[in-house]
Amino acid sequence: MTKLFVYGTLREDNRNHFYLKRVTVIWKQCWVTGSLYDTGNGYPVLLRKKENQPVYGELYDVSNEQLNKIDALEGYDETRQHNLYNREYITVVHHNGDKTRALVYYGGESLIDSADHIESGDWNVHAYLRENNIL
Repeated sequence: MTKLFVYGTLREDNRNHFYLKRVTVIWKQCWVTGSLYDTGNGYPVLLRKKENQPVYGELYDVSNEQLNKIDALEGYDETRQHNLYNREYITVVHHNGDKTRALVYYGGESLIDSADHIESGDWNVHAYLRENNIL
């Protein structure tokens, strides 16, 4: 099993959460350090080279088979140099202060230039505000 941190459409109540229906949730409230951006295409991107703020999400245990399916969704291929998303292990912090290491998908070259910063660091909050014309 591999720990996977998700911050966008793979989160609970989002359109791609079905990829995680049969997996174990470890933490529902946790965060990583980076910056979250709205790609304008209905999904966010985590950037690791920008501001270092909390980016909120959830932590899951996934099998290799599930991870392969999510790799395909995220446009990630470890043999390819330029991916839509890349992935690496980073520190995930639980809301109570506990920490662990987990895989996370972060923005590849094609997503970095066209994205708008999400100040809250939370895709669900951002999507709610956008859907209700508050942004």
